[in-house]
Amino acid sequence: MTQKQPNLFIVGAAKCGTTSLYYHLMSHKDVFFCEHKEPYYFSTKYAQIPHHGKADEINDVKRMSLPTLDDYLKLFKDATDEKIIGEASTDYLYFYKVAEDIKAMNPDAKIVISLRNPVDRAFSAYYHQISKDRETLSFEDALEEEENRIKDNYSFIWRYKDVGLYSKKVKHFLDVFGPEKVKVILFDDIKNDITSVVHDILEFLELDTNLKINASEKHRATGVYRFKKFNELMFKKSFVRRILQMGLTQKARNRLLLKLTNINLKKPQMNAQTRKYLINYFKDDILETEKIIGRDLQDWLE
Repeated sequence: MTQKQPNLFIVGAAKCGTTSLYYHLMSHKDVFFCEHKEPYYFSTKYAQIPHHGKADEINDVKRMSLPTLDDYLKLFKDATDEKIIGEASTDYLYFYKVAEDIKAMNPDAKIVISLRNPVDRAFSAYYHQISKDRETLSFEDALEEEENRIKDNYSFIWRYKDVGLYSKKVKHFLDVFGPEKVKVILFDDIKNDITSVVHDILEFLELDTNLKINASEKHRATGVYRFKKFNELMFKKSFVRRILQMGLTQKARNRLLLKLTNINLKKPQMNAQTRKYLINYFKDDILETEKIIGRDLQDWLE
């Protein structure tokens, strides 16, 4: 039996709404996603394992669990007659040279890229690490420490500024695949009108756009936990978690846990001077990205 090959890759960027796209698209009858949203297969050879940030070994173990192409393709063994078979590893955009590797495996693959104001993306990534009990520095100190962390080979999620330099990475995917096979969307579009975004992607994938979207359903927000113990109860091997596992499917359990986690989050605010510094840091790259994707990004400079 011929192994199924993915033909859709949501390549990032991280903290730009890719989880929402993943859940909405996977509800389409002609779309199959592997269960683990981010297998990281194509980026592993560029990632310089082992990483040295706190808890980086969790994803390092995940990366090393797929040593061969056959191992990777087994993730898609349950696909049947779906027209689109996909995955969503958000570091593929960061390690943008994976574009050639993806194309070598499947030259007909299509690419979806989601971009977010890099200032907000950096803050969201920082609070993602805070919520996971990994980050111990203030946002400002973490930005100052970023170059040292890169030198010390912390994983890409710690690179709050570096990940948000989009222009070179997006251009590379466009150059490798051609604009007809790359769809670039903006996080603001996802936030403001997820229904239109998903339908637009379905058109790009040449699929039936008659898909009902639950626009009120949110996925993987980031922030500070109001009640830390509550979150630990949900995600560790607790009595409550064991009960959930007994009564719900894996997909239903994941959705419930995400909803409970998001309810338990509160949104922090960025220091105004820090925002001003980051806007200046990203300004040239934002203007270059604007030219490459043909979208007005002036709101990102405010």
